[in-house]
Amino acid sequence: MGKERIETGKAPQILIGACDGDLIVRGGPEPTLLVRGEYTAEETAEGYRLVGRGDLRLIVPTAAGVNVDEVSGNLIIKDVGGAYAIGHVYGNAVLVEAGPARIDAIHGDLSARGTQSLAVGEVHGDANARRTGGLALRKVYGDASARAVAGPVTIEEVSGDADLRGIEGDVAIGRAHGSTNVAYAKGQVTLGSVDGDIRLRGLLAPGNHALAARGDIG
Repeated sequence: MGKERIETGKAPQILIGACDGDLIVRGGPEPTLLVRGEYTAEETAEGYRLVGRGDLRLIVPTAAGVNVDEVSGNLIIKDVGGAYAIGHVYGNAVLVEAGPARIDAIHGDLSARGTQSLAVGEVHGDANARRTGGLALRKVYGDASARAVAGPVTIEEVSGDADLRGIEGDVAIGRAHGSTNVAYAKGQVTLGSVDGDIRLRGLLAPGNHALAARGDIG
């Protein structure tokens, strides 16, 4: 098990080519990068680039930006306020109090709390978001849940149920194969095609809303 402390400055760019195990990234107050695990590292013109063999744990400055190509296990990012982009996560992804994020694919479950904004291509498990900024999900193979979102929520397709509560912006779901619950949405609601029931709570905002369901709407 290796351990290294690298002086980085307050807002470095951290690049992780691949991690063969679990990857944990936490923000810390010091302008340093602390790495634990078996890895190789180099400083490039784009930032600090690491490749992990097995589990990898990083403590980075809170303003750091993080880019990850691939994680074979689970991914945890906590208290990292810079922007980050993730390729494929083959386990679960947990994001807590993190900056704006873009993720191509999560092959397990997604749990996000306190992220500034979040855009995900595919979630092969369930997707749960709380206290986030805008949320955009292209395809969720399980259930999708979002609460207290300070912006719009867009889901192109969800295979299970969708439960959306306390959405400050517009709500748009292209296709839901299960049922959809929308509670206390303050923007326009567009539910293109819902195979199950649609359940609404709270008054809808003034304007045009579009709801289409094979089940009941109530």
